[in-house]
Amino acid sequence: MVTKIKRYLMMVLLAFAAGQTMWAQGVAEAEYPYRRDIEKGKYDRAAEKIHRRISRDSDNLECHYAAYKLYSTPDYPGRNTDTAYLHLVRVRALYAAADEKNLEKWSRDSYSGALIDSELRRISRIALTDAHAIRTPDGYQHYLNFYTLAPADLRDSAADSRDSLEFDIARRAATVAQLQVFIDRRPNANVTPDAIRLRDSLAFEDADRKHTYAAYQLFRSTYPQSHLYGRATDSVYALEFRDALQHDGEQYYRSYAERYQQSPYAQRAVWLADSIEYRREADTSDWQSMVQYIDMRNRKGWNDT
Repeated sequence: MVTKIKRYLMMVLLAFAAGQTMWAQGVAEAEYPYRRDIEKGKYDRAAEKIHRRISRDSDNLECHYAAYKLYSTPDYPGRNTDTAYLHLVRVRALYAAADEKNLEKWSRDSYSGALIDSELRRISRIALTDAHAIRTPDGYQHYLNFYTLAPADLRDSAADSRDSLEFDIARRAATVAQLQVFIDRRPNANVTPDAIRLRDSLAFEDADRKHTYAAYQLFRSTYPQSHLYGRATDSVYALEFRDALQHDGEQYYRSYAERYQQSPYAQRAVWLADSIEYRREADTSDWQSMVQYIDMRNRKGWNDT
């Protein structure tokens, strides 16, 4: 009799346990109706169930996470990285605002802040790979505008790739104007110093072709920090000294020496001005004026009399 009772109780317990298992499976199926469909590749059915659930409960973290998984699955014909990212951002917001009860519930299902951060890096990397495949400035700009929560290193990589492409476009155009547009738009880009040097080189080549005082002066005033500023200055010195030589007048030489004291031709300009003055005074018949001139020059340390 006792044995029969034990056997009966055992059967009741087994039945209860089986019922509990079936009930738990039923709850799981009701709560996560998409998991098995995704695993079996029935993506359209999974998408229908997920969106039906989200339409009834927009704060369902599990369904948003499933939608993220679905839209980031490479085999899914409707794969859309942007949509997957939006669902994951929603998951992140729901998790951040959750109370202790939900956090405890989700922790049993392995949801955690670390998991969400890991998946955020994953989807951001996938999106960046897609941008690399397209390889256009607009593609990288879309990434930067859309994936605002992407890790900093991935965003920096996208920005560098965008800047490099835009610089290549400006470089192929080979005009000062195009390079200036890039410099103004991306003043802090890693390639901007290269763009500045190329712009300055092209601008200096243009001034060199014109080879006029005005052209070199315009370059100097426009690009005072240029690595070619010194060469432009040397050209100004040379052209102005050539102009003084053409006039071959004392006032031109003295004016040159005063205006361009750092010029390598300044001392020669002074010597030429003094020579003209000396010849003029030496030719006069007024000996007192001649003595006065020599005395003045000796005081200044000029002994070539």
